[in-house]
Amino acid sequence: MTDIRQVIFELREGTATEWATVNPILRAGEPGFERDTNKLKIGNGFTTWNDLAYLTGAGSEGPPGDSAYEVAVDNGFVGTEFEWLESLVGPTGPTGATGPEGPQGDTGPTGSTGATGPEGPQGDPGADGEDGATGATGAQGPQGDPGPTGATGATGPAGEVYPLSALGFVAASVNPVDALTSSSTGPWVVRLWVPPIQAITKVGCYVTTVGAAGNTLNALAIYDATGNLVAQTANNNNLWTTAGWTLENLPSPIAAESNGRFIFVAMALNGSSPDILYHQTQEMAIVNGIVSGHRRSWIGPSRNAGFPSSINVATEGTEFPYIPLFVLA
Repeated sequence: MTDIRQVIFELREGTATEWATVNPILRAGEPGFERDTNKLKIGNGFTTWNDLAYLTGAGSEGPPGDSAYEVAVDNGFVGTEFEWLESLVGPTGPTGATGPEGPQGDTGPTGSTGATGPEGPQGDPGADGEDGATGATGAQGPQGDPGPTGATGATGPAGEVYPLSALGFVAASVNPVDALTSSSTGPWVVRLWVPPIQAITKVGCYVTTVGAAGNTLNALAIYDATGNLVAQTANNNNLWTTAGWTLENLPSPIAAESNGRFIFVAMALNGSSPDILYHQTQEMAIVNGIVSGHRRSWIGPSRNAGFPSSINVATEGTEFPYIPLFVLA
């Protein structure tokens, strides 16, 4: 059996107060023991006792302690944990002094416009102001000399003017829009109004149903407002055998005049007669004319033997309320 060597050594020891009072410097590795606290310090050869740390060791972890709620129950609290937590909230303290104003924040987005409120009551009318003083009347200026009286212009006859430029015409016996019916023709005479500054090179009408070719005179003639023959087209035995606008050239243009005027168109036809467009009026005043009293249209005698040099525009033939659509171009 091995002998256990017995060594006895004595530690420097003292109470905590004694150590703190003497405050020695322990040599490196030299222990110092506080007998009243059971604490131990190990020297390093240069640090005084009071500045040395106690020698500690890691002990085993003890059992978890009770929660604060469990301690409260152990000390007599009756209720749930939530109720215990609520009981910890003390009464609201007095309001503290207002702190300094913080910096202004960024401007928020503009909200939507609210509904318009009801209109307020009308206020009382204000008092009438005083009338201002009447200003002085200015002096009347001298009267100027009267200017010379201008000459009275001649009154031209009134007539019918239709929007014919799109069709290439300068005059028509009726508005083409109103000529909605067609009828078999005869030796008709029709009055037209010619606007001022309009020369005439052609005369014709609109054929809806063709007739047969003739073998004597088939032509158109123009008379002035007093019934004198002005011009006539050349004989054309096929004049009425083509449907649509039948426009015949005059031997030479009829010159334009500065004033508007009436003219008459007479027709001669041989063979079976064609159908042409016409407008039927409802009042004899329209048929007879409103301004001059001249008749608008009538059936004259046969022109197959030729056009006379003049006609009586007031009495010749028989008037009737049909106005054939004749045009000038």
